[in-house]
Amino acid sequence: MAAQYAYVMKNMTKTFPGAQKPVLNNINLQFYQGAKIGIVGPNGVGKSTLMKIMAGIDTDYTGEAWPGEHISVGYLAQEPELDASKTVLENVKDGAREVADMVDRFNAISAEMGDPTDETDFDALMEEMGTLQEKIDAVDGWTLDNQLEVAMEALRCPPGDWPVDSLSGGEKRRIALTRLLIQKPSILLLDEPTNHLDAESVEWLENHLKEYAGAVLMITHDRYFLDNVVGWILELDRGKYFPYEGNYSTYLEKKAKRLAQEEREESGRQKALKEELEWIFEDLSFMLPPGGIVGVIGPNGAGKSTLFKLITGQEKPDSGTIEIGETVRLGYVDQSRDHLDGSKNVWEEISDGLDYMKVNGHDMSTRAYVGAFNFKGPDQQKNVGKLSGGERNRVHMAKM
Repeated sequence: MAAQYAYVMKNMTKTFPGAQKPVLNNINLQFYQGAKIGIVGPNGVGKSTLMKIMAGIDTDYTGEAWPGEHISVGYLAQEPELDASKTVLENVKDGAREVADMVDRFNAISAEMGDPTDETDFDALMEEMGTLQEKIDAVDGWTLDNQLEVAMEALRCPPGDWPVDSLSGGEKRRIALTRLLIQKPSILLLDEPTNHLDAESVEWLENHLKEYAGAVLMITHDRYFLDNVVGWILELDRGKYFPYEGNYSTYLEKKAKRLAQEEREESGRQKALKEELEWIFEDLSFMLPPGGIVGVIGPNGAGKSTLFKLITGQEKPDSGTIEIGETVRLGYVDQSRDHLDGSKNVWEEISDGLDYMKVNGHDMSTRAYVGAFNFKGPDQQKNVGKLSGGERNRVHMAKM
């Protein structure tokens, strides 16, 4: 059976209110349990925003984003919140509240069985103890107190009996990080996890994350930390995303190659553009008399379509002027033959639903007029959206 993704993101786009461009554009991402991913990019490119979306905090986006079945997500924000009414240890222990409650219940059952009453149901208690033991064994819950002690010491947390309301921001971050590690979610989202940690704490965290069974995504400016922990780099840049397999040093090498390739491609585009521009006309002068019929010919790229766009005002000349007669009305059918209503039939699109129309100053049946463009009988009922390119061209000509 194929392993399921721990997290999936499809065509996710995030645009802040009032912004002209999305900060994250059409992001597609998926990874398995155990993945270690570093998220990098300049300030303001959306790294923290991406994490908030994955954590379920920010839901104002288009596209899809969801964790896999039975996957839990834990998030360390840059400014995490703690319960000010509790001590340091109580806040940390909240990360493993479910496990702690199971251990407490197991111990309570043991005490009750050691001092039974007439109403003690040994069979029910034994069954409950068996279920609890299986769950506690599965999460190594018997060593919870030792895990708390080791993590709090390694990350330099304040004494467990201290209240948290008087602690510094750095101390609160260390407590929140410890709480999250004790919680052991399937996916760890860490925004600047090494902030406010000394060298020894950073080293302990490196080793802990390398051995972490779940997936880890982190934002950090500590390149050495990234080098030692991650196996993938996700670069965010101007709304786009670029995944690289390897650590940070490998990412730098691969990015340099990508930029060099992009530079070569851009140079090629500029060269092609220069060659195309050489075909565009220069010092062109002509006049078209009333009723004149002119055919414009020339090789591909000679500027035929550009000439029409200049006449219709879609393009502006680099020099000189283009003047249209005061009474002249322009009609233009471009190569794409767009601007037709695909929900209408041929007759409706050309006639606007009228039975008669003026043609050279005379009333003419719209049915006859449409038929003059080789749309006979049932062809006039064809849906415009299903017409061929040539048929669409005839509709455009008829509308002109």
